[in-house]
Amino acid sequence: MAVTTTPRTPTRPGVSARLGVYVHFPFCVTKCTYCAFVTRSYDADGAARYLAALETELHHFPETCATVPLEFATFQADTLYFGGGTPSRMTPAQLERLLMACRAAFDFAPDTEITLEVNPGDAEPERLEACRNLGINRLSLGYSPFSTAIWR
Repeated sequence: MAVTTTPRTPTRPGVSARLGVYVHFPFCVTKCTYCAFVTRSYDADGAARYLAALETELHHFPETCATVPLEFATFQADTLYFGGGTPSRMTPAQLERLLMACRAAFDFAPDTEITLEVNPGDAEPERLEACRNLGINRLSLGYSPFSTAIWR
């Protein structure tokens, strides 16, 4: 499953649990030799198909949870983490679509921490500004050996 949730202790009345939502984006410009994660080389068509599948999965997530013996309606997400390969390779338009799909699937707290995993090579000022404008309020910079060869 590309979308996973982790229940945590509630912090306000009427909420049975807090959720941390993780969305996996398994594409990298190249596969690093040390990486053990499920990733593949980035290509725009493959990424677009994957994102369409994520949107479909998120659309059906609430009805899937209705079969779980928990009161899902009382869960509230307070973190959203885009991780995996290199989610910062998504275009701002793709990130916006994915954020909209996540917001439709989950009840997010007003102060939700939204994190985008970023490789230094993708940290162009325009891209980061677009992410901030979309509501992404935290970056997780990948620490890799200081070899520019792995960031290309």
